Amino acid sequence: MLAASQERIFFDLTIAENIAYGLENVGLGDIISAARSANIHEFIEQFSQIVQEVLEQARLEDPSRTSLIIAHRLSTIRSCDLTCVFDKGHIIEGGTHIELTQRRGAYYKMLNQNNLQ
Repeated sequence: MLAASQERIFFDLTIAENIAYGLENVGLGDIISAARSANIHEFIEQFSQIVQEVLEQARLEDPSRTSLIIAHRLSTIRSCDLTCVFDKGHIIEGGTHIELTQRRGAYYKMLNQNNLQ
């Protein structure tokens, strides 16, 4: 059963998690397909690009500054000097994108799940 209201309700989740809310074993392809069907995929892609541009601009303005970026979208953090992977509140991996990819650990597995290698 599906209930659709005129009031939009969003949970404190990622866009993908909101789209797949209440469903199990939903792949990224299914989420993208649903976003396209709802005519919101292009908006999501543009929004993601804007976020990436803002982060890049912040780096250009003060490259010596330390920034803490929390990201679920791994493409956003590819160019970071250091990436830390957390699991259950603990850092389980750390390094550059290349280093973490070569180790084939948790970061690598997340990349493969999102087809972002």
